[in-house]
Amino acid sequence: MSHWMLRHAVRQLASPLGMRLLKRYQDRLLRQTIAYASSHSPFYRERFEKMGLSPDLVKRQEDLPRLGFFTSAADLLVDPFAFLAVPRSRVLHVMGTSGSTGKPKLTFYTRTDWQRLVNKLRLGYILIGIEPDCVTQTMMCSGTREWLAGDLLHEALKSHGIWNIPMGTVASPDDQVDAIRTFGSKVLFSTPSYLNRMTAETSARIDLTGLGVESIYVFGEASSFALRDWLEEAWRAKVYDGYGMMEFGAAIAGECPAQSGMHLDLHLIVEVIDPQTGQVLPPGREGELVFTSLGRQATPLLRYRSGDVGRLLPGDPCPCRMIPTPRLDHVRGRIDHKISLGTGESFYPESFDRVMVAVPGILEYQVIIDKEGYRDRIAVMVETHSPSAELAQQIVERFYRENPALHYDTYGSKTVAELRVEFVKPGAWARDYRAKALRLVDKRKEPSHGGS
Repeated sequence: MSHWMLRHAVRQLASPLGMRLLKRYQDRLLRQTIAYASSHSPFYRERFEKMGLSPDLVKRQEDLPRLGFFTSAADLLVDPFAFLAVPRSRVLHVMGTSGSTGKPKLTFYTRTDWQRLVNKLRLGYILIGIEPDCVTQTMMCSGTREWLAGDLLHEALKSHGIWNIPMGTVASPDDQVDAIRTFGSKVLFSTPSYLNRMTAETSARIDLTGLGVESIYVFGEASSFALRDWLEEAWRAKVYDGYGMMEFGAAIAGECPAQSGMHLDLHLIVEVIDPQTGQVLPPGREGELVFTSLGRQATPLLRYRSGDVGRLLPGDPCPCRMIPTPRLDHVRGRIDHKISLGTGESFYPESFDRVMVAVPGILEYQVIIDKEGYRDRIAVMVETHSPSAELAQQIVERFYRENPALHYDTYGSKTVAELRVEFVKPGAWARDYRAKALRLVDKRKEPSHGGS
């Protein structure tokens, strides 16, 4: 089938009737998945037996709460092999989280599972208009259990007949730019933090807008619209948002050219719950994202709590009228990254990101929160080639201007100490971009040691 015919066929489903048909298809896959997991996965077989559950309880997506349980990251950490629903001899790939907070969470993939991931990405490239004569460049770590996204992207691009330049993250920013010039790369794939650093290091010396890059896809970390606006201006290219988790094969959702939310993978069921009560929330309400895989052989996951904050968009078809799947709004970050300062005002890291991307010359930053007596204390560690008192003052002023509640708690209620800015030498952190950039460190959450 030609790419034109495939796009035309999919468009026929991008209607209210088509979306209802797709839901029936998902419901059928869900029934099969529940039955499969309860009989083949040791973890779920034991869970169903202990709770006296029957797979017949779930006939459609709306029935998932009837299971009465969620799967947590802690469950997967205890024994990932307890989730394995096939003999080990059938495992082709293993994916793991970066393990920054301890040992990594592992999930397994058969040859069929892996090929489905490749085919899903290939279909996505066709639908968003990446043609085989386009040259792409992947700036993602690859070849490690903790970060197989680069390998997956590369394989899917090759299967689509696309010439991809797999530069990874070891190459210097100048080498990345040289590759774009040499091969004529039109589409870039990267994590937000890596592309942010690369752009900051090169834009003062190189006219990035003249390189001919047309599209940039960023995923793997939470990012802000402020960062997207800055990258679009620096590259004069459209920047598209993506969302994924290693537990589900990296790619979960991505934007189409209409940029009206991220289209979800057809082989996932998404629930949004109140993280305190577990109650399922309707589209439009923000809460914790919960995922159920459909049709996965090696590691089926039922009602897996992601820890990420997001919301489903209303069920109307996307304005693109091209991709018929439900859509996820921009994911703001993780529940455990939400912080409360001073008199109780809540912040997500993206509120700090809005400040820092607006300041020229910043290569990377980290916000560290601690206690100073009864007050919260905030230190902003800044990596830059040009530290100065003026730059520090500019950062402080922008923080207060973007966050009026923080200004009040500093000078009004006095429950937050005055913001401090400290500079580190370029390269001092020696960030390893196989892992996600650690932008926020809340030392108040660390366990205390010693007497009262």
